[in-house]
Amino acid sequence: MTIHGRRTSRTITSKSWSRGEKDALTQYLSPASVAGTKMLKLEDQLWIYTFLDRRWYGIHRFFHNF
Repeated sequence: MTIHGRRTSRTITSKSWSRGEKDALTQYLSPASVAGTKMLKLEDQLWIYTFLDRRWYGIHRFFHNF
């Protein structure tokens, strides 16, 4: 995926897996600043694992507003 900013662009490489329409996992592979970060979506919950903190952060009921 390429993200275009006002002055620069950057490319992020990731792998994604899904199970049905409500569950998904994305693992970011590069650049080094995001490598190892994972995002897990389970129904209406979003969990983010940061490699630097080695910790999961949960966001519940995130998708009810969309």
